[in-house]
Amino acid sequence: MLGICIGLGVLALQIRYQIFPLDPTVYIIPAIPVEIHWADFLAIALASSGLSFLAAYFPARRAAGLLPTEALRWE
Repeated sequence: MLGICIGLGVLALQIRYQIFPLDPTVYIIPAIPVEIHWADFLAIALASSGLSFLAAYFPARRAAGLLPTEALRWE
């Protein structure tokens, strides 16, 4: 969630203040153009959150079934 908030902040700064300028001697446009498509943003945020949940759920479920002494024995 922190990455999503930081990403939105950087996008907002780029749209408003063009914090990533391009070299005018090389490029026709003055800054990197940014456009937010909310449907794409929402789909990516939900997919990454879901995959993070799944990646953490199964190891946590397995660990919950172990006794603490059994888990620490192999440390």
